[in-house]
Amino acid sequence: MSVDEASTAKATGEPQKCVMVSGVCVPAGAAYELLGRGQSAAAAEPAEEEETGSVKLSRALAAEAFGTAMIVLFGCGSVCSTLSGAYSGIWQVAIVWGFGVALAIYSTAEASGAHLNPAITLAFQLVRPQAHGMTPVKSLAYVAAQFFGAIAAAAINLAVYSNTIEAFEREQGIIRGQPNSIKSASAFGEYFPNPGLSKEWGSGPYTQDDVSVGKALFVEAWGTFILAFVVFGITNKHNTALGAAARPGVPFMIGATVSVLLALYAPITQAGWNPARDFGSCGPLLFPAAASPCPYLTAAELKPMGGDDGLSLSAYVRRSSSGGGGSGGGSGGYRMRLLDFADASGGNNIVVSFDDGVFSYEVWGEGSLLGSLSVTNHAFPLDTWVRVGLLHRPNGKATIYWDGVSKAQANKALPPRLERTSNWIGLGHRSDDTCFEGAVSQVMVYAVALSKSELELYEDGSVPYGGAHLAVNEGLVQGPGCPA
Repeated sequence: MSVDEASTAKATGEPQKCVMVSGVCVPAGAAYELLGRGQSAAAAEPAEEEETGSVKLSRALAAEAFGTAMIVLFGCGSVCSTLSGAYSGIWQVAIVWGFGVALAIYSTAEASGAHLNPAITLAFQLVRPQAHGMTPVKSLAYVAAQFFGAIAAAAINLAVYSNTIEAFEREQGIIRGQPNSIKSASAFGEYFPNPGLSKEWGSGPYTQDDVSVGKALFVEAWGTFILAFVVFGITNKHNTALGAAARPGVPFMIGATVSVLLALYAPITQAGWNPARDFGSCGPLLFPAAASPCPYLTAAELKPMGGDDGLSLSAYVRRSSSGGGGSGGGSGGYRMRLLDFADASGGNNIVVSFDDGVFSYEVWGEGSLLGSLSVTNHAFPLDTWVRVGLLHRPNGKATIYWDGVSKAQANKALPPRLERTSNWIGLGHRSDDTCFEGAVSQVMVYAVALSKSELELYEDGSVPYGGAHLAVNEGLVQGPGCPA
């Protein structure tokens, strides 16, 4: 019955006339009132405005950025949290990660389809582009948004967990830039095998040879395939296993898939599956000031050096700044460190640095300055390669050479025997040291005093004294300073 029919019945003076509505007798007057009110309410309710294409795309991109950020916050954040010792173990991380993925999908699926992963976006573009109106340009925009969200979330993780990471490194005796710093870096990047389950850095059985590059690539590709297969399988409209309509269980099951895959494969490759999460979570490392004071290189081997046999050093150095560090003078002021070889536990160091532009060589023992030699009457050339040589003979005579010419010479205390824990090239072992501005190449340090001619002859590492005396047996093709 329509409003017009009810109105006609009422107008003819028959408001009590029985009008059949869905098999029920309703008085015409009452039917008119009810139908009239319904239409008035419908007319009063404003119609929703249709979103423009640009607004829809903006909402979708914002959803992709926020959703991917949530995955990094929950997932990588759970790994950072393990450094506190509050909990540990693959499954504990995996379950938090899975719930994080599910929450991210629940929060963003309406706006963008919740790809939240460049691999999934690529798969939809290739296999099911009609699902979310994907085009090559839209797919690229999705990927850009995903990376933006991942980088932003990684920066938040770094800010939130910075003190946790520092405490962990202090407890583990980790010096950033040294090989053992992989244990804290693995909270942001991916390594194979998982450092926490390796013989060298953790408590597991793996050595580096157990997981080849090919094996790692296969595991990552296989895990990503399984994840994409499940996503496409349970979102297929013909699959009614989770229901035929809204299917609210889909995000949870995708998160569960991530948890299961992490439990299976994280011991081998840390289980990435998501390029935005992998590369994006390394985003803070693109900004050295946020992750560490500046980029630097470390020498390849940590063999003993110093002691009664003396010391020989050869390196090519190009300095690009005339600036210096702190007040220097052996009083603990911070310098522009060029080379710093340390035995952290014993407070012993052999340091080559620029102190307010003055080239200096220092020997430290048990935290105290034992001796220093500086080139005070010659300025170090800028923007040109200089072959630097240093000889410290068993009789205590120390000489600094630039391009084979002696620039400073004096009798100084020999460096103590260092069972080295760190090699620093381009930066000192202290976090507030000033970075070296320039470049370093072919750094050779020998735990024996050579003659000047031998030092020049064997600067390629071929000194015939055997590996026991060779402190650094690989030249550095390019030692980046800060900046390179």
